[in-house]
Amino acid sequence: MEGDRNAIRRLMVLGAIGLAIAGGGGCETFDTSGSGDSYSYVMGEMSATESGRLPAAMEAARTVLESSGYRVGTFTRDEVNGKIDAETAQGRTARIEAEQVGLERVRIRVRVGAIGDRAESRRILDAIRLRL
Repeated sequence: MEGDRNAIRRLMVLGAIGLAIAGGGGCETFDTSGSGDSYSYVMGEMSATESGRLPAAMEAARTVLESSGYRVGTFTRDEVNGKIDAETAQGRTARIEAEQVGLERVRIRVRVGAIGDRAESRRILDAIRLRL
């Protein structure tokens, strides 16, 4: 009887841990502007939706990367989507993807490194947002 209770307790603890891990999953959304705009950080990628047009967002992204010491390797853009792949001299990579999601709304996603760097991604995204 006591063994059954201990087994049930262990299962409950393991279940709670599993739910915490699944629910936490590296996703965090936080408001920084006071106007309802927010960042989202999911699985190493930081994103935000801003007022603006895709061409302006892509040029802002290129400017931010170049001024941050990244060398732009790939720059592609069509009417709806754009992507920039860049790398520092030390081999650190960054990818910025932008998507026109409305007439005057653009979603920007930033990933630094293979698994993501929250602080650097946010710094880059903040700098892009300032230029829009």
